[in-house]
Amino acid sequence: MISRIKIILKKVPLLVGSLAFVSCTAPAPLSPFVDGVPIMSRDKSTSFQRSWMKPGVSFDKYRQVYIAPTNTDYTKIKLAVLNSRRLLNGGYQKDIVREGVNFQKNFSNAFEQSKKRNWVVVDQFTKDRRTLKVETALVQMTPSRVELEAAGYVVPGVSLLNTVAVASEVKISDARTGDLLAVFADRQKSPFALIDLSKFSYYKADRNIIRDWARQTERWIERGGSGAQIYESLPFLPVAW
Repeated sequence: MISRIKIILKKVPLLVGSLAFVSCTAPAPLSPFVDGVPIMSRDKSTSFQRSWMKPGVSFDKYRQVYIAPTNTDYTKIKLAVLNSRRLLNGGYQKDIVREGVNFQKNFSNAFEQSKKRNWVVVDQFTKDRRTLKVETALVQMTPSRVELEAAGYVVPGVSLLNTVAVASEVKISDARTGDLLAVFADRQKSPFALIDLSKFSYYKADRNIIRDWARQTERWIERGGSGAQIYESLPFLPVAW
């Protein structure tokens, strides 16, 4: 127990540099998934690197939401060659399909669990005038390098090389008319944590980022064009799991 505490304390001087590293996340190149959408820009009231919302749009009339299956046609695995997952699993295609399903589930859960709106999540696409259509794309994914995370408890600082980042694109439209109402593209790194249990699993840290996106998307729609602040996830956590 004492030795573990000593290891954690050795991580503390790395905190400041790590926070700067996490917060400076370069945007991912846009994929064909968002071809033809209006020009996106940085809106500081949101957590997204690039976004667009139709001027004057109101989401008040919508009561249902259809979460389309996540598009994985353009998914790229970052740092793929350096990851033991590649050797153990013989590639990443099955992982991409599975994480695409998890992506869709996270968005469904975020709307079902909304505290301010009683959203009805429908399983089948409908052109009901009260329905929003949410389309998602998993653009980049980084499996955790589990061996580096474990090494960080022996050699302080090594686990900082285990960078997990995910990029996504999301389109929100009126299900009946097909009119695009909002779109965003974002890339986020996992927060720095003194104890990061999530990175002892290949994709848990990626899923945590996607879970946060789903919640932020629901709040973005709930907010509409009011300009109310949507806060980012914390760049530092004492413990991540």
